Amino acid sequence: GYVMSNPDLLGDIPTFIAFPLGNYKRNDRNAAALRLYQQLLQAYQTTNNQEALAYYNLQRLEFVAQQGQIADATALYYQSLVAGEKQFPNTRYQSVYAYEAVQLQENEFKAFEPNNTKPNYHALLAAYENIITTYPNSIGASSANSEIESIKAASLKIEVEDVIPTKEYAKFLLEYKNMDKVYIKVVKHQPYVWNE
Repeated sequence: GYVMSNPDLLGDIPTFIAFPLGNYKRNDRNAAALRLYQQLLQAYQTTNNQEALAYYNLQRLEFVAQQGQIADATALYYQSLVAGEKQFPNTRYQSVYAYEAVQLQENEFKAFEPNNTKPNYHALLAAYENIITTYPNSIGASSANSEIESIKAASLKIEVEDVIPTKEYAKFLLEYKNMDKVYIKVVKHQPYVWNE
């Protein structure tokens, strides 16, 4: 199939529209999808339909970023999202560009700080709260609010080994989030005895 490896595929709209796809087989889904995105973006750019242009550009960027094999795709995708947020003011998708850009950088926001054993969520929460403040009552604000609720939610997970060998210490894994204290009580298990 068509290999999406050219960085221009994640470029701005005029660069993408002008990108030559060349000859491709009729059943090549990647090339057919790219050609369809080119046609849609060109049509909506001609009619100056900013809502549709913002939407299909966002879809195109996501498709190429996920399906392509472009060097530095994440950085290029991020740059295009930031540019899209500025390019489509007063559209309902402007906030989605901002939200997707934060999502793309989520792991960087969660990175461990020096001398700290827990991820720092403060920067990530601040980025989501900025979307809510900047774009109230928008699609991006709604998604950002869901992410904030997920980050702040308490959770507890305990995993115990299925089989514990005799005269061995039992091992368990405890994961918790947003809890001040966790208490665990270990009790002796009485095996069930079959009555025959």
